[in-house]
Amino acid sequence: MSGPNITINMDTKPYQQPSAPYQPYPPQTMHPQTMQPQPQIVTQVQYVASVSYGPHPVTLVCPQCQKNITTRIASAPTQTAWIVGIVLCVLGCVPCCLIPCCMDS
Repeated sequence: MSGPNITINMDTKPYQQPSAPYQPYPPQTMHPQTMQPQPQIVTQVQYVASVSYGPHPVTLVCPQCQKNITTRIASAPTQTAWIVGIVLCVLGCVPCCLIPCCMDS
C-alpha cells in the first residue's frame, strides 16, 4: 500500500505584470546652440569727500531745514588722559599730572 505521490514544482514564479515595452529616448538632433549674451552690469562708485570742520566753529546751511547754523566745539579728557595724569601723580610729578587733562588731542 502506498500513498498518493505528490510533486511540488519549485520552479514556478509568482505572477508579475508585464512591463511596458522598451521605448528609447527620442534621438536628439544636433542644433547649433545659440548663446544668450550676458547682461552687462555697470557699477558706478562715487567718492564723496567728507567735510573736515577743524577745531574752530563753522557756519553752514542745514541740509534738512535750510537754516544757517554755527557748529560748536566741546572737548573733554579721555580715560587715557586720566590714567596718564594718575601715573604722573604717583611718580611724583604733581605739577605735570594736570597736563594730559588740559590737552585737546
